[in-house]
Amino acid sequence: MFLDFGHSKLSLYIIKFTKNYQKVIYQKNLNQLGCRDLDELMLSFYSDLFAKQNPSLDVSGKESKKATFKLF
Repeated sequence: MFLDFGHSKLSLYIIKFTKNYQKVIYQKNLNQLGCRDLDELMLSFYSDLFAKQNPSLDVSGKESKKATFKLF
């Protein structure tokens, strides 16, 4: 079994290996899930957490391009 968690998709392959050949038994790609999506979820979580911990600051991590770049 091979699992590839790439930038834009998650791929799963189940392959049967024998002495003379290899055969792909199952292949599945999930285009809705990738590291890019997890990065965006983490950015949202940490920018909300920062806003809650620092209510006196009026800068949000989501509104400022510079802050968003630093968080990524």
